[in-house]
Amino acid sequence: QSDSNNLLATAEIDKQSLDAFNDADVLLAADVCYDVGVLKDLVTIVLRFLQKSPKTKQAIFGMTRRNMHTFKTFLGLLAEEGIAYDWIWEWDSCPNLPILFPCNFIQERSDVRIASLTMDQ
Repeated sequence: QSDSNNLLATAEIDKQSLDAFNDADVLLAADVCYDVGVLKDLVTIVLRFLQKSPKTKQAIFGMTRRNMHTFKTFLGLLAEEGIAYDWIWEWDSCPNLPILFPCNFIQERSDVRIASLTMDQ
């Protein structure tokens, strides 16, 4: 495990926020897996969340594969900590999903994935 294991213990988090984190059933995140430098800390937060109640808690992550090295690093760190991922949405499952909001930069929609993260059973 990384040196960031004390992340929650040493971070300045108010009690109300920490209680909400501990009491939640689902951790929801999107577009947070783009910087290799913070992936260990991100995985540590997910691990701490899931360990509170491994059979009932899950994290749902929306991810875009912008950089394959970063994407694979994140998945490898999850595996090292015993966190399983299951793809709950991939492009193949909904190829005709409409674009609801206009945008100036369009990432290939086939690069977008949604995963459910749970403790490996």
